[in-house]
Order: sequence, then C-alpha cells, then structure tokens
Amino acid sequence: MLAVTIDQVPDGDESRRRPLAAMRIERVSGSHSICEYEVCSVENRDGLLVTSASCVVERRSLESDIWSVVENACRVIVAAEKDGP
Repeated sequence: MLAVTIDQVPDGDESRRRPLAAMRIERVSGSHSICEYEVCSVENRDGLLVTSASCVVERRSLESDIWSVVENACRVIVAAEKDGP
C-alpha cells in the first residue's frame, strides 16, 4: 500500500503544517507487472472518505514506475470526482 499526503506549510513554518488531502493506493490484484489498485482520497478535516475508485496500472518495476502508479491514481480520482457520486 502507498499512502500519499498533501500538506500545506505556510511560509515554510513547520509548526503551521496542516493536511489538505490524503490518498491510499492499495494493490488488490494482479502480478507485479500489471496490477489493479483501489484508490481512496480524503479531502476534509474529518477524515471522511470523499472519493473511491480503481485503476489498472502496468509497470516495469516498483522503483522506476512508482510515480506512474501515483499519477494514474490521481487521474482516476480526478475522473471519479468529475463524474460525481
């Protein structure tokens, strides 16, 4: 599982850091080269699940394609949000 957190740090002041959004990317099936991921994003202070979607990602290796997994997860969440509930 990958956990991605987006924090705002006003003026670089770590004491004022606050989370804006978080995403959980979890492999639910597939081999290491082609995987299906469940993607959940949280975008509110209460930590409630806002958007959930799934995507299939083809990757060559975890090290070289980790950003491809994150990119595809972001695309799938944006598309799911545009489509609505």
